[in-house]
Amino acid sequence: MFFHISDIAHVTSEVKEYEVVFLAALVGMNKREKEKVINHLAKHMADGAILVLRSAPSATKITNIVCQMF
Repeated sequence: MFFHISDIAHVTSEVKEYEVVFLAALVGMNKREKEKVINHLAKHMADGAILVLRSAPSATKITNIVCQMF
């Protein structure tokens, strides 16, 4: 297992190398920013890759966004 920490706004083709991508649940300040980050990841992730959201007390909002998208 390998962890690469990066500013998600700058991640592009290199994320295609991973089968699983972990994302901090508190990324973004509001729903729109969170959707922007998830859409950016979806655009650059490999087909069939899994997006895992790190749990946090207020992670319910971002979890709901992801569930609605998939």
